Amino acid sequence: MFDADLRDKYERARYMFEKRHYAQADALLEEIGHAYPNHPDILYGRARCLGELGRIQEARILANKLQTMHRDHRAVELTAWLKKIK
Repeated sequence: MFDADLRDKYERARYMFEKRHYAQADALLEEIGHAYPNHPDILYGRARCLGELGRIQEARILANKLQTMHRDHRAVELTAWLKKIK
């Protein structure tokens, strides 16, 4: 998936998300996104973080990318969730 350094950042981002530190999780995912800009796990993770932070429009853009680029089933759930927190 990712090289060792980025894998560590990804695991830290997941941990931060679980602890509800969404801004920190998003910052780590954004860093990883520089090396893997359209990776489905990064798109999904960032969209979740942004949604939790109330940055709905940005989250929708990433959810749309997840759907159009990867046909990822998580995009449907993500889009529905974003509509609820509007």
